[in-house]
Amino acid sequence: MLLAVCVFAPLWEEVVFRGILNAKIFKKRFVGVLISSILFAVLHGYVSPAMLFYFCLGIAFSLVNRDQTDVFTSVVAHMSFNVIVLILTLSS
Repeated sequence: MLLAVCVFAPLWEEVVFRGILNAKIFKKRFVGVLISSILFAVLHGYVSPAMLFYFCLGIAFSLVNRDQTDVFTSVVAHMSFNVIVLILTLSS
């Protein structure tokens, strides 16, 4: 579970949403940030106020990558976020 949540999921999601959708297809334009962030929120399956949180998180990951040539920075940010959430979840 640790590898899936903290390594593989963030890597896959960042490559797809920030690398392919945002950077390659939309050339990091604002519309790409919005579309990739909406799809990121939808992927997480929350039809609730939590969806807004994941949308904002997608925007944050896009901004982290704004001046980068690859998705490494957003992958590390996403992995770090997931590690913190997992630790908080397991400790409660």
